[in-house]
Parts: sequence; structure tokens; C-alpha cells
Amino acid sequence: MSYKVDIVLRLHPKNYRKDFHGLLGKVYKVSQYEDPLKLLIEADVVIGVSINLLVQSCILNKPTLYS
Repeated sequence: MSYKVDIVLRLHPKNYRKDFHGLLGKVYKVSQYEDPLKLLIEADVVIGVSINLLVQSCILNKPTLYS
């Protein structure tokens, strides 16, 4: 059995893409300025450190992990 996994890296507005250059080729998409709610709605699982975003994820009944 194989699974297709698309990882979206959501950057904090204070982060710079260049700081994550080692991950850029390993993730499906890098998001920084688009609507985070749209990403949450499309997500199957959410892993993060932003409490506000994780609370929204829980409200949407998404499996959510705080790292």
C-alpha cells in the first residue's frame, strides 16, 4: 500500500523563504500570504506551533498536532 503525501509549509509572516531553502525541494507548496483558512479546509492533518491556527484547525475537526 502506498500513500501520496503533499506537504504544505505555511510560513509565519515574519519568516523568509530563504531561511527554509533546505526544505523547498521536499515540500509540495510553500505558503506565506494566502488565506490560512483555505489551507486548513483543504488539509487532512495539521501540524503546527501557531496556537490560533491550531485552534481553528480543531474547530474544523481536523486531526491536529502541536509541535
